[in-house]
Amino acid sequence: GECRNGENCQFLHQQSDDHQARSRYSETIDSPKQLAVFLERLSGHKGDKFCLDALLEQKGPLRNFIRDLGVCELGNLFALLSRCGEVEEKQKYEQLIGALSTSLIIGAPRYIESINKETQLAVCTKVLVDAARLNRVFSTQVPVTRLVNK
Repeated sequence: GECRNGENCQFLHQQSDDHQARSRYSETIDSPKQLAVFLERLSGHKGDKFCLDALLEQKGPLRNFIRDLGVCELGNLFALLSRCGEVEEKQKYEQLIGALSTSLIIGAPRYIESINKETQLAVCTKVLVDAARLNRVFSTQVPVTRLVNK
């Protein structure tokens, strides 16, 4: 849903005049560092629908810079994507995962090696399964062996 903090919220959303449930991030992400800051801020936001909309708007930079993110930032991204999967708007989630599937699958092995909690493993597995389900061409590229060995 919409953020209830209004103007006092520490996150960058703009309130719409017609009170739609769509808050927009109006920022340009030109580097992996900017993407890392964006993901960090977004991971602290409680509105899953807001997070889905924000990630969907930034799918281009996400796709371009996933490979350059550190393991902590990848953890934030996987956690955000998992939360977005719970939103009722499955079409938007599938659009986002479909756009990111190749980059996620390529960037996942590095993150999988750093996983040290079962919840992180479950979140990563859920997102990768969704990516493989939506993009069957890359389903054979999902690092299943690494996930099983964790």
